Amino acid sequence: MNISPKPVIGQLSTNSSDPFWHPRTLEEIAAAQGVKPVEDFNALLGGWPEDELDDNFEETLSHWRNEKA
Repeated sequence: MNISPKPVIGQLSTNSSDPFWHPRTLEEIAAAQGVKPVEDFNALLGGWPEDELDDNFEETLSHWRNEKA
């Protein structure tokens, strides 16, 4: 059986000035993506938005969990 190497598409860069070799910090990534700090922690809490359909999912899930206890 004769196995021939596959052709290389592109070329790997080992150039130390390539950005790949200089990982960014979380702060740098957040700044590049325009991420801002949360000003109101309570905005992260809660369930479904009030204008969404209320299908009692949370109550049903709570009931199922309490049945298993």
